Amino acid sequence: DESNLLFLYLKKNMPKNWKICSLNNMTEKKIALNLNKSKIFLSFSEFEGFGRPPLEAAIAGNKVIGYHGEGGKEFMKGPIFTIIERGNLLKFAKTIINNIGKKIDAKKQKKQIKKLINSYSKENEIKSINKYLKYIKSY
Repeated sequence: DESNLLFLYLKKNMPKNWKICSLNNMTEKKIALNLNKSKIFLSFSEFEGFGRPPLEAAIAGNKVIGYHGEGGKEFMKGPIFTIIERGNLLKFAKTIINNIGKKIDAKKQKKQIKKLINSYSKENEIKSINKYLKYIKSY
């Protein structure tokens, strides 16, 4: 419901050459292609914990605007991420409009993407799981 209301507002206020594309029901390959073409990713994360889509969008070079879903607080930091508190649709819309065509400092963006990739690599996830398993075994 929130995304539909937001899209109604945006359609009236965004440049004609911009379009909104839902990633729902797309294959992973198609999602990756769209993330690589897009400039802004809208995050509607709820309370699902760690949200991978905003992270993947950021790594693909998108400015990510939206909800953190609680788990996103871990990594959703500027300049790539702009957090909007859940339900604040007017601020959400205005932030998107204000970011159309706005560039993130390329050096800062690359540095943050590299940090995200290193922090959330497969190897680090395995290390984290093993560390947690050792912790559990210690009881």
